[in-house]
Amino acid sequence: MDAREQLAIALLIQGELAAAQPLFEQVLANYEQTLGPDHDHTTSVRYQLAATLAGQGLYAAAQPIYQHMLKYMEARFGPDDPNTQQVRADLAELMELARSDAAA
Repeated sequence: MDAREQLAIALLIQGELAAAQPLFEQVLANYEQTLGPDHDHTTSVRYQLAATLAGQGLYAAAQPIYQHMLKYMEARFGPDDPNTQQVRADLAELMELARSDAAA
């Protein structure tokens, strides 16, 4: 875990989502290049970025990341894995929030 990732996580925990977002984006780009797109660290940062985007109400940006994560988790761990189910639930919640915002 690099220092930017540690800082992004600390900012996320503190609720500083707008500050955490660019750090997660930088770390994700770095990990995708150096570790590969399916490495555990890369996947973890991708998930944290999706949560950060969703937490800011940036549902359209978060949705494809969650969809990618769900496909990855189903392929790697299967549909019944608790982590896969969590990603599925997060995606469903995101889609419901997006519908609610659109209706408002």
